[in-house]
Amino acid sequence: MPGIPRQHQRQVAVATAAVVTISVAQFYALLLLHIVLTRTVEVIRPYNPTITYDSTPFQFDSLDDSEARFRFRFSKEQILTILPYLRLDLIQWSRRYQPDPLTAFCIRLRRLAYPERWGSMMRDFGRSQSYLCSITRDVIFHLVRRYKAMLEWDYRRLTLETLLRYASNAMSLFCRFNYLFLFGTSAE
Repeated sequence: MPGIPRQHQRQVAVATAAVVTISVAQFYALLLLHIVLTRTVEVIRPYNPTITYDSTPFQFDSLDDSEARFRFRFSKEQILTILPYLRLDLIQWSRRYQPDPLTAFCIRLRRLAYPERWGSMMRDFGRSQSYLCSITRDVIFHLVRRYKAMLEWDYRRLTLETLLRYASNAMSLFCRFNYLFLFGTSAE
C-alpha cells in the first residue's frame, strides 16, 4: 500500500477487511429483515423470446461457393469430397432424428466455423434448437468414436527424439533457402 508505513500496512488491511465484512453482513441482515417483513420473494427470470423459423429443409445446392466458405469455412466441393470418408450414415441418431449426412455435417461445420447462437442456425437450417443440438452432439460422438486412435497422441512414434529430428530437418531445409521472409516481404 503506497503512502502507508510498512509496519502499519497489515493493521490497515485487517481493519479494511473488518469494515467490508461488517458492511456485507449488515446488508444481508437488512435484506433478510425485508423478506421476513414483506413475506414476498420476487424471482427474476430472464426473458427468453420464442424464436420463429420456417421449417423448410436445408438447401445445400442453393448455396454458392463463396457463401459456403463463409458459413462452413470449406467450399462446396471440399465438403462433398470429405463427406463419404466420415461415414455419417453409420450414426445411430438420438431422439429418432434422421438427418441426411450432408445436412448433419453442415450443421457441425457451421457450429465450428464461429461461435453462433442457435437462433440464427434455426433460421438457416429450418430446425429447432433441440434438433440442431442433438445432431451436433451425435456427429461429435461419432467422429470421436470412429477416429479416436488418430486423435490421441501416439507415444510410440512421436517421441522427443523424433520431434527433435523433425525440427532439425525443418531447420536445415529452411536454412538452405537464400531468402528470408519477413512479414510478407522478401530480402536476399
